[in-house]
Amino acid sequence: MKLFTGVFFSFLMSCSCLFAQNEGNIFFVRPDGPGDGTSWEEAASDLAAVLRQAEAGDQVWVATGTYKPTADSEREASFELNDGVRVFGGFRGSESTAEQRDWLNYPTVLSGEIGDTGYQDNSFSVIYTENVSDQTLLDGFIVTGGNANGQSDKGGRIRCGGGWFNNGSKGKVSHPVIRNCTFTNNHGFDGAAFYNYGESGSCAPRFVNCTFSQNQAELDGGAIFNDGRRGGDCRPVFKNCNFVENMASYGAAIFAENENGQVELNFQNCLFKENMAYLWGGGIFTKKGEGELEMNIGKDCKFHDNYPTDINKSYNLSRD
Repeated sequence: MKLFTGVFFSFLMSCSCLFAQNEGNIFFVRPDGPGDGTSWEEAASDLAAVLRQAEAGDQVWVATGTYKPTADSEREASFELNDGVRVFGGFRGSESTAEQRDWLNYPTVLSGEIGDTGYQDNSFSVIYTENVSDQTLLDGFIVTGGNANGQSDKGGRIRCGGGWFNNGSKGKVSHPVIRNCTFTNNHGFDGAAFYNYGESGSCAPRFVNCTFSQNQAELDGGAIFNDGRRGGDCRPVFKNCNFVENMASYGAAIFAENENGQVELNFQNCLFKENMAYLWGGGIFTKKGEGELEMNIGKDCKFHDNYPTDINKSYNLSRD
């Protein structure tokens, strides 16, 4: 009996340690932070460094202010989110729970405005994720000032995803969750605000309560480019999202391309308003090749004054 009790007690202790590890640490960040991030009083100031340190199960609480991915002019620098890390913005800097924050009244900005004033030499991508699960979260931020204007092939990080480059390509899987975020005034050749790179891999981010406004692509996907080429699988979900005044040649708000892969676009209660494409698909444009391409647009979605069309004619459409 004593032997059983001892074994059972050891089992409980091992479980307790496991659960404690899963809960992770909380890191605190504010612009004038003097410390190592262990509390608001000892908050860190270098958000990019904290994100590199954070591991699965950790949380990062970020106080209102503007943060840049580098203190110098290195354009390839980004805020990189590790798998399983949850990052929350909108804090005053004294809260004891994440529920107490207010991201509307205490804006927390992730900016690519590095180097000289003006966007030409800004960060290629403000945020970068690679091979992350849906336990990876960014919640309560404004993402702005990214400029992916570098010269490379389609899918190249320096030319795609000025706001965020999500890399699930070439056998990788990248499924982050993005909540209560605004992407505004980002630039790039493709996917100015967000590039879902699922070529020969899988990317399925989930966006909830997000706004994409005044982002501009030189080519395709003023807000978001979904890349499911070469056997890839790209399945983003958008719930309660607004796409307003974005610009591109094709797909001012949303561009999708499958080319021997699979793309599935899912929209619930989304607004597309005053997005402008120089050619087609002011709201959504899909470039359908061999493979599967499907759009599921809820009846609660609204399209207003997109130029020259709300949706192009090359798509498979189902409405719930």
